[in-house]
Amino acid sequence: MRVDQSLNSSRNNQIGKRCLGVVVVSLVLFGALAPGAAQDKVVSVQGRVQWIAGEKMMLIPDSGAPPVEIDIKQVPQDNYRTLKEGDPVVVSGVVSRDGRKLIATSVQPAGG
Repeated sequence: MRVDQSLNSSRNNQIGKRCLGVVVVSLVLFGALAPGAAQDKVVSVQGRVQWIAGEKMMLIPDSGAPPVEIDIKQVPQDNYRTLKEGDPVVVSGVVSRDGRKLIATSVQPAGG
């Protein structure tokens, strides 16, 4: 009976260590993939202008992802003044702190 308890205890320790390892790896991966991780890292998105108004643009990515809000406050107006709905563009910038939009530093026409 004592041997059975020892085996069960050893087995429970191994399972506990595996679970702890899975939790730690999951937390590390989640932290690496969280929107905050993309901050300060320049990303580029290619797509078509859905609409543009004031200092905001909505972009439909060529990848098929949902439309992306683009903050164009930091982009010279000459870069987007002539754009209209459906124009192909490449937008470069950084992801906002809340991960909901791309803060553009460049908007360039794309072939298409």
